[in-house]
Order: sequence, then structure tokens, then C-alpha cells
Amino acid sequence: MDTDAMQLQQRASIFPLQPIGHLRSCFKSKNGTPRQPSVCSFAKARLQISKSVFVHPEHSLEGLASFSHVWVLFAFHDNGPLTSFTKAKVKPPRLDGGKTGLYSTRSPHRPNPIGLSLAKLDKVQGDTIFLSGIDIIDNTPILDIKPYVPMYDRPEEAFRAAELPRLDQEIGNYQSTHAEQDANSKQDLSKHLLPIDQVNYDDSAATNDAIEVSNLQYHEGTRLERTRARGTRPEGAKLEGASPERSVKDVRVPEWITSPPIKELYVRFTPSAEKQLNSFINSSLTKHSNGSKDEYVLEFFSSAQEAKEAITNILTADPRSSYRRNTCQDKLYYFTVDNIHVTAWFRDNFAEVLQVQPEFKHLGSFS
Repeated sequence: MDTDAMQLQQRASIFPLQPIGHLRSCFKSKNGTPRQPSVCSFAKARLQISKSVFVHPEHSLEGLASFSHVWVLFAFHDNGPLTSFTKAKVKPPRLDGGKTGLYSTRSPHRPNPIGLSLAKLDKVQGDTIFLSGIDIIDNTPILDIKPYVPMYDRPEEAFRAAELPRLDQEIGNYQSTHAEQDANSKQDLSKHLLPIDQVNYDDSAATNDAIEVSNLQYHEGTRLERTRARGTRPEGAKLEGASPERSVKDVRVPEWITSPPIKELYVRFTPSAEKQLNSFINSSLTKHSNGSKDEYVLEFFSSAQEAKEAITNILTADPRSSYRRNTCQDKLYYFTVDNIHVTAWFRDNFAEVLQVQPEFKHLGSFS
């Protein structure tokens, strides 16, 4: 047993983790793989639950199809030797060479190389889930999947869910107290103003007053429903403790996340690359010979157009590391997505796809 395998076994003896399966992904290597799941909505993958985990793995997926998204926990298995040194400060690509603490980033190089990604759940079929919007490479060991629940997983939604009963009570108290006052206000105004359909619109002051009367016609129930939907209170209602508005402001991220020094790139294809890409078709539309070098077959993307949009999304976000961006500007950039090997180059504000060729290997079906 080699050193890496021994270390992995020792680590597993402390926290015994068994992969529930290995992801089949459209990304075959780290190059070109998005750093965040939101970068490319067309990125697809599938996960078959292993029979070594459950005798009937399909039973473990019952009910999951009711959710639209899932959290995927996985191991960064392609980081290199387990003995490699983990740095306390790293250079995230969005900082373009600047350093920050490891735990303020999502760097894959961590003392415990565990990743977390949010993916769209396209469908559940037997013992297999089909995902999109992923940022995980092929053959990654998956440790767990959990359903995404907005009211628990989004801070502002969690606040609203917890506060809703108290908000309802406070709103009810407010309405009881002010209902008579609002009714009196309507009567008082109605004594002095014409119905809105009789207002002379040459008189701007009268028009504004009439519109105010019209605004007062909203039913109190409508205001309550609107308040419940927004998780906010009617103007003038006093709530003790934190407010929903404040809870949203309490969710914060550093400026280098929201306004990074690197910018999105314009992406273009050369005419020859465009022509090559249009030669690709989905595997379900053709019967091809295993290992054939003459056919352009897609396993994950449904069409050449979808593949083009995926490639565009990947390059728009600039997948290069800060080192490559700053020291290898004159070098070609290669990556593989689905069965497509892409050659591109970068300049200050754009990326250009120079060539698109198939990866010559046996493809399994993806339906």
C-alpha cells in the first residue's frame, strides 16, 4: 500500500466516509470546469447510488424528485498527493493574484478536501439522479446529497419563516387598532372630494387627492396577504427585535466577491470552430461505432447549440487561474467539456475559440 493510500485509510478511520457513488460529469478535467455552479446552467451530470451503500439504492431516492435543487457534498480527489502542504493563505482567481485566508475562499486545497455544490435536480430515474448547473469533474467521489430548502438554507427566508407567526399577530393587532381610524379617514376625505371619475384633470391638486382616495380603497385583507408574501410589516406597525429588512442587510460578502478586479469576457468563435462545433450531435440521434474518430458525438449536451452556450458561459467567467492570467497570456488554453476538446486564447477583454475537436473515446448512453 502506497503512502497516499495509507494516509487516506488513516483519515477514514477517524471519520469513516464511504462514497455513495461517483459522478459522471460533462467536465473531464479541472481545466475549464466552472468554479461555481451558477456559471454554466447547461453543465450536466448524473449520479448512480452505489449498491455497496444500499441493497436497494432506488429506495434512498424516494421523495427527492419533489425538490428542484440538491446540495452535493464531494471529495476533491484530484488535488494531487495527500502529503501536499495546505497553505493558510491562498490566491483565489477573483482576486487576480491577491491573497486572503483559506477559510474565506472556496479553494479545493484544504486540510479536509471536501466540496459543497448546489445543483439543479432535473430528474430521478431509479437509482440515478440527473443534475445540471454543476461544477464538479468526472469520476468525483460523492459523499452525500441533501435537498435544498430555501426557507432553511437562505438566511433571509429562514428569518421570515421564523418571524411569520409573530408578524401575523403584530399585523392583526395593527389592523384592529387602525381599522376604525382608516375608515374614519376615508369618510372624512370623501366629504370633501369628488369620486375619481368626476375629477377635472386640469386641477392637479384635486387629481392627487382623488388618487389618494382611490388608494385607500384597497381591502385590508389584500394588505395582509401582501405583507405575508413579503415578510414585511405595514407602515407604522411597530415590531420588537430584528426586522426583516435588517435581516437581509445582515447577509454580507466581501467586495472582491461582488466587484472583483477581473471582469467578464466577450466570447467569440472563429468560422472554422463554429463549423466544427455544428458537426456534433447527441448520441441518442445516431448509431456510432465505438472508438470511431470520424463522428462528433455528444453524451451530455442535447445539441451543438447547447454545447456552444455552455462553452460561452465557461469562457465568459474566465476559467484561468491568476497565475495563467498574469504570466501565460500568450499561451493557448485547452479544456474538455462533454466529448468536445476546445482550444481557445485570451486577450484583455475577450476569449476566442480557435478549434473544436472530439475527444476520441467510448461514450456511454445518457438518457
